[in-house]
Amino acid sequence: MLLSEILCRNDVPNVSIAGIKADSREVEPGDLFLAMRGQTFDGVEFIDSAVERGAVAICADRVVSESKSVPCVVNCGLASHAGELAARFYGHPALGMSCTGITGTNGKSSIAYMAASVIDDAACLGTIGWGIPPQLQETKLTTLDPVSMQRCLAEIRKTSIKNVFLEASSHALDQGRLDDLPIDCAVFTNLSRDHLDYHGSMAAYARAKRKLFERDELKRAIVNVDDALGLEFANLARERGVSCLTYGSQPQAEVRWIDVQYVDTGLTGMWITPWGSTQFELPLFGDGYLANAAAILALSHSVGLDLETSVERMSRLDAVPGRMHLKRTDGQPTVVIDYAHSPDALANALRTLHRHNTHGRVVCVFGCGGDRDRGKRAEMGRLSEELADRTVLTNDNPRTESPDQIAADILEGMKDSNSVIVELDRTEAIRKALRIADSDDWILVAGKGAETYQEFATERVAFSDLSVVDRLLSEGV
Repeated sequence: MLLSEILCRNDVPNVSIAGIKADSREVEPGDLFLAMRGQTFDGVEFIDSAVERGAVAICADRVVSESKSVPCVVNCGLASHAGELAARFYGHPALGMSCTGITGTNGKSSIAYMAASVIDDAACLGTIGWGIPPQLQETKLTTLDPVSMQRCLAEIRKTSIKNVFLEASSHALDQGRLDDLPIDCAVFTNLSRDHLDYHGSMAAYARAKRKLFERDELKRAIVNVDDALGLEFANLARERGVSCLTYGSQPQAEVRWIDVQYVDTGLTGMWITPWGSTQFELPLFGDGYLANAAAILALSHSVGLDLETSVERMSRLDAVPGRMHLKRTDGQPTVVIDYAHSPDALANALRTLHRHNTHGRVVCVFGCGGDRDRGKRAEMGRLSEELADRTVLTNDNPRTESPDQIAADILEGMKDSNSVIVELDRTEAIRKALRIADSDDWILVAGKGAETYQEFATERVAFSDLSVVDRLLSEGV
């Protein structure tokens, strides 16, 4: 496609463009590089790097002082137009698909992944990757930048996918990263403390989530009414004429569950829905997954899948990578790997382990991310001390902060710091947890889930909780 066609301008050179990138590190020969100021980096500073990697044209959000060896076009307000340009280049790939946006503090990844596993002709995009489960391509953000989003959707379109389930993070909603994507269904899971380093207050955090339910093109909504904000969103959807299904444990929820049993193989109980009731078995663990499964049941119905088929397919679901993901080896403790990195998520994960494991102790291995909401650290320490039998503090992604200081912040919330093992090497922390645990104990390794790296300063170092746990269990430590 020509540069003039992408920008809809006749005052630019007729350069043929092979791709569009907003990250200079991803630029390939023939690409157009979009140089714009972001939250952390300024793309203009990386123009030379993009040209070295083969960019044949630059579109910048302001005048670039130095002349460049390739055409450099100024597009004021580029950040708000980037998705539009990418959609035009890739032929508006989302128009032929039904896009569902999933927002909330917890559960976004699990719902997106499992919905794409249960519903026909479906793919997902989010924290754990994009594509058709279980084979996903890795992503760097919960919600991709608008350019990468359109590129992924273009690849998905090649597979004749009809339904796309994507995570809609509060950052992405606040920054308008989904504005050029037609979303016809919105899902809300819950709201608890997280990302206050960015939003500043819970009210601002909630307002960002609300934007998903204010979109003009929205046709359907699926909302957790166990959460007070969910009730507000359900009312908002119905006031706007949007078809809404609610789910939750309360009697007013249209999709709900009763007679739940927590067993060592998962969950059993009965679904109560407007279109029938039926027994269920889920190879999943905890109330979080139970609520997520209810959302998927509602989503399945909304796309025309019958109750019996949905329930049968859900009974065969595999664990979402890094989300209450169990690892079991004979004679060893059960290890559960989870992405829990907020106080609410950590508490729910620990309570889940106690519900499913009635014979042994619960050991918690966790840390907190650097350069993020510092106020939640002591609260997470308090919750681990209260809900786990033993705690091992370690590194998460310290980024530019001191790991020792992060651990100290967590310890401030704990009454008996002498009972806590502090081991900042994450591999060794998991090893120590395995050594202090008995075979009937369960260990929660929290915070990173399926991530394949740790962030130290500005570098990413290869690291995977899933791989480390597999290796240590096989070694029989």
